[in-house]
Amino acid sequence: MLNNRNLLISVFALALLALFPQVSLARERLPEDPEIIKGKLANGLTYYIRHNEDPAGCADFYIAHNVGALQEEDSQNGLAHFLEHMAFNGTVHYPGKTVLEFLAKEGVRFGYNVNAYTTRTETVYNLSSIPLVRDSFVDSVLMVLHDWSCGILCEEDALDAERGVISEEWRRKDNARMRMMSRQNDLIYKGAKHTQRSVLGTLEVINGFAREDILGFYHKWYRPDLQAIIIVGDFDPEEMERKVRRLFSDIPAAESPAGKEPCPVPALDGPLFENMTDPDIGYRTLKVIHKTPYPEREERAYVDFLKDFYCRQVASAAVSARFRTAAEKPGSHVRSSVLVQMEAGTDFYVSMFTLTPEKDGYLEDLLMFYELEIKRLSEYGISEDEFRNAKFNVYRKRRLGRQDTGTRSKEIVDACLDDFLRGIPCTGPEYRRMLEKRVLDSIGYEDVLPYIGMMFMDSEKIYSYSINDSISGVLPSPERMRELVRLAGETAVERDFPESSSVSLDVSSHPGKVIGIHKVKGTGMEKWTLDNGAVLYWQPSGPGTDGTVLSLKAYFSTGYGAFPQDSTGIYRAAARFIDRYAGFRGMDRAGLEEMPECYGAGVSLSSDPVSPSVSMRADSGSIGKGFRMFHLQMTEPFFSSGRTLEKYVRDNVSYRRKPLSDHERFSRAVRQAEYGGHPWKEDLDSNCFTALTPDLLSRAFGRLFGDPGRMTVYVTGAPDRDTLLALVEKYVASVRGACVVKPSRVSAPGPVYRGKVVVDSLYTVRTVPKSTVDCRFRSHIRLSTENIAALDVLDYIMSGRYMDRIREERGGTYHVAVETSALPSDRGSVSMSVSFETRPEITDLLISDVMEIMDDMCRRGPDDVELSNARKYLLKRHAEQLERKEGRLSVRCGEMADYIMYGYNAASGYAEALAKVTPRDVRSMASRLGRGHVLLAVCRENTSLQ
Repeated sequence: MLNNRNLLISVFALALLALFPQVSLARERLPEDPEIIKGKLANGLTYYIRHNEDPAGCADFYIAHNVGALQEEDSQNGLAHFLEHMAFNGTVHYPGKTVLEFLAKEGVRFGYNVNAYTTRTETVYNLSSIPLVRDSFVDSVLMVLHDWSCGILCEEDALDAERGVISEEWRRKDNARMRMMSRQNDLIYKGAKHTQRSVLGTLEVINGFAREDILGFYHKWYRPDLQAIIIVGDFDPEEMERKVRRLFSDIPAAESPAGKEPCPVPALDGPLFENMTDPDIGYRTLKVIHKTPYPEREERAYVDFLKDFYCRQVASAAVSARFRTAAEKPGSHVRSSVLVQMEAGTDFYVSMFTLTPEKDGYLEDLLMFYELEIKRLSEYGISEDEFRNAKFNVYRKRRLGRQDTGTRSKEIVDACLDDFLRGIPCTGPEYRRMLEKRVLDSIGYEDVLPYIGMMFMDSEKIYSYSINDSISGVLPSPERMRELVRLAGETAVERDFPESSSVSLDVSSHPGKVIGIHKVKGTGMEKWTLDNGAVLYWQPSGPGTDGTVLSLKAYFSTGYGAFPQDSTGIYRAAARFIDRYAGFRGMDRAGLEEMPECYGAGVSLSSDPVSPSVSMRADSGSIGKGFRMFHLQMTEPFFSSGRTLEKYVRDNVSYRRKPLSDHERFSRAVRQAEYGGHPWKEDLDSNCFTALTPDLLSRAFGRLFGDPGRMTVYVTGAPDRDTLLALVEKYVASVRGACVVKPSRVSAPGPVYRGKVVVDSLYTVRTVPKSTVDCRFRSHIRLSTENIAALDVLDYIMSGRYMDRIREERGGTYHVAVETSALPSDRGSVSMSVSFETRPEITDLLISDVMEIMDDMCRRGPDDVELSNARKYLLKRHAEQLERKEGRLSVRCGEMADYIMYGYNAASGYAEALAKVTPRDVRSMASRLGRGHVLLAVCRENTSLQ
């Protein structure tokens, strides 16, 4: 007999089946998008061209090279990536930096619309969101791609200038996270060339190669038979094809082209036991990595390729849930269990478990836990309930239920890249989503069972502990790990299928009333007054592009005064727990997300002290469900199980009792200088967490969200007025005050530094030293559309000037981040942060550059070219943002709130204000920031102190 929950899933699947015409899932080829014009020139160059009007008036231009770091010789290690950089440093038709200068004149910005990437197997350049302003401009953009195919100059001076930039990129990525990822990759590709090609290469090659070395790589591998042009956008595709054929046919075909040598990965001779250590990591984990072969290129052209993918996804979801449930059982020594399913290029499917211990002494328990659960899976498999739950959650996470509301050009480009580089046919994104739904629906319990064994028992397997190398002696040796595996194999296990859960969304409450309705002049909004003291603003709109048809956001004016002044820290700790775990009716947030009963709607909490909020969204057919979930969140909150709270407290106490790292001490010093010890900015100590109890969590929730008289609700979406009115009265006005609290006298935190304040610290490291610089300029500037436009122009120009000086001229960093903050909630406090990483020996020089460039802007302002380029880019960005906002109802809710709370509408009149920005306006903004208050934070590292 089906229980109610299984019946719900079955009805859900039948409804899905009825949505689409029948598609045979026999062995058939994946269809190519008929709207894509795909061709190949006589020289071997492939092209893909497709019309698409999302976004309108723009196009994306790509050139893909089916070549990467694996084609490098040892003496060329890193040159595939170096060559990618040189494409922006001089070509036949665009010498020096003129390609970037040419594009900037039409609002196309380097790093935002102009970029590239290199991997071990491919190199791809893109010009995105290019305005199709005139035919000659399109021709010039195509010439950029033409030059990237065969006209990169690699001039000596440009090569030498770029060595510093790439050295700093190498330094920037020399951190614990990247080093551990590299070591993990080395385990997956044990014995293969992949372990010798990091893409960035070595400093010896970067700083020592000769021009003929990189030209040798370029001329050997950048050739039309390994290249594809991809152009998608709002144009006549046949005319674009004629342009491509006319321009790119003159590229000569390679004579006697070199073949790409295979880079096989040796099979493992049994399980591999090899640990990973690093001097900077502070965690202890066990990773168990399973490798299974990726389908061969010819197999990827068939629907069976998708079925294989989704069978793996369902199997992985079922096993992940099984391990997570087992880790949460009383007596478990496993703090967390995470299973990730991913692709290692087209070499493997990788299933990777990451297990963390409850306490430092439980490292061996992790391996025993893993082995016993895998043995249980091997002997008993998964239940049909587990299969159904996993299948539903794959459907949910892959968003296969969303309604198509258009296809962005980037989706089509990605399909073309998959076709050219990986042999996966470029099926149209809309049809691909429909087909994936049908494939998943066709998968049954018997289809998935064999994948459990194939993925987790019969696969190649790697066991690896991760730990700081200073205490690596506590790790089990490879011999001991093998012994533990043997012992687990001799241990009997019982069948233990997790029980399924369900949640009722039934609500029986006495409806409230809307007692007043008024139009908000000039906004299209209505203000509704509810009899529980709440106020609601409604603005009708169409559905969002993500399938959302209604968005609701309830803000509470409890803010920084929500908690008792003498116990702010304890309540802040409680609020963090509530944000992460709070649900309703005996089920936490994560559990609710996995319930079919909740599919199509969602509720989330934020204890952000500026404006605590409860958010709700609903898809088509789920509006009533969304309102019921909102009501239940407000009236029947649940703060997770006692074991979850115990683990949360234990984890946070353990973390806070560890000695602070150098960077943590530095961050604390900077925060103290900026906020002067404000209680909402101080670190939470372990006592804040040991004080947490279910009763305290309930009180914290009540102080934040328990008084509807402090609630202002914003709603936008598709339901008609009468339907919405009934729902509001039944589920929002019915929320009654359960916790009316007098706010404490805690003011909002704000920067306290005056004049120039410097936090400059020196620390010892055992890896590559670097300095981190963050210079923050601050002033008080009235928030208005005109001032925001002038600040945006200043941000754009300063970003360019800092990149030109610090990156290009000095070779001192890979990237300079310029971020200007001017939020309505900051009440006029505006800051500009200039931050970067660099090598220690030039830190002070670059700091002086930061100050000099700001001073120059204060004195002289921008030139006409800078101002024109900024306007073009910002106007284009504004139009793109408006288009995206139209598709995101949650963003509209936020804008409604900004207008009502602060009298500010970010979109209103922006284009007109931007057109009126003068050099004097920009100089004025710079003067107010540059001659205001400055916080300079410098974290220096040095290895010579050891």
